[in-house]
Amino acid sequence: MTMPRIEGGVNKDLSPIISNLSLIVLTAGTIACASFIGTLLSSFGAAFFGAATWVAIYIAFGLRIIPEKEVWVFERLGQFHCIRRPGIYIGCFVDIIDKVKQRVPLYKQPIYLWSDPTDTNNKVDFKDGSCPVKALIWYRPRQKSAVNGGKDILNESVYHLTYNYSDLYLWIEEHLDTLIRVPLQGLTIDDASAQKNEIAKKASQQFEQDLTDESGIESEGILITDIVLSDSQIEQREKKLQGVKDAEGATARARGYIDPIKLIIEEAKKAGKDITFDEAKDLFNQQRAFETISATGSNMTFVSPDLKGVMMTMDVTSKNKPSSTPPDNQSGLNPRRRKGGDK
Repeated sequence: MTMPRIEGGVNKDLSPIISNLSLIVLTAGTIACASFIGTLLSSFGAAFFGAATWVAIYIAFGLRIIPEKEVWVFERLGQFHCIRRPGIYIGCFVDIIDKVKQRVPLYKQPIYLWSDPTDTNNKVDFKDGSCPVKALIWYRPRQKSAVNGGKDILNESVYHLTYNYSDLYLWIEEHLDTLIRVPLQGLTIDDASAQKNEIAKKASQQFEQDLTDESGIESEGILITDIVLSDSQIEQREKKLQGVKDAEGATARARGYIDPIKLIIEEAKKAGKDITFDEAKDLFNQQRAFETISATGSNMTFVSPDLKGVMMTMDVTSKNKPSSTPPDNQSGLNPRRRKGGDK
């Protein structure tokens, strides 16, 4: 649709009769009422009263107050007539001859993109799965020209928004689909979640560069509000996180085992005995078993066959405490001799 010449908010391409219809109706009605009532009552005062009555009726049916931060588009007899900014407007029998085609807000408005959960096209194929993405864009009518020295083009922008789009929401969504979807597809879900603000910022900058004066809008920012995981994806991620925690716990426990095993090897060397890591590990496990039996109340004597005299006897029948000769060092490698010789 070719945009008409708009000067002072008025369609200059409208036929003179339609464009001046309000003046014609007002003038003709005033004269007719004044003549009819004046002739009927044979009085100048009555004629004046008739004219005033018609003017009052005209104003009552045509007065509109346009609020702040809005611009109204009026049609007259089905054709674009004018654009009016905040203030008082007196039309020609509004809703009969003149009609409000569109009320265009001047403030920032949100559009929620890909918000339909039933639309399978809303899903983004990440490297590790597919799930819907929700985004939000703020826009408003373009008020200053991007190429013509900042010229006021609000009227032209409002006209474009009113007559050039059958579905502004769909137009914006399709335009942003490539700017947002393509960068996300090259990432995992976790990476996309971490980088979504940066991706949205780049998409907003590119979108603003692509917009022209004829688009009628200017972008006020884009946000990727959510990457929606399904129940199964949430369950898989929880299992993965639990696996990581278990692995970290196992690693920590392994570190806790290695240190005392190394200490056993060092103490064995001090006692003049070289033992392997596996032998030291067996001694360590025996000590752990001893601690378990001590806690559960059993009687047992531990003897190291390779390290003569390395043993500990526990008698828990009375006090549930181990009975042993304390070693001279922490490893328990000092020999303890029984009566009757070494075992």
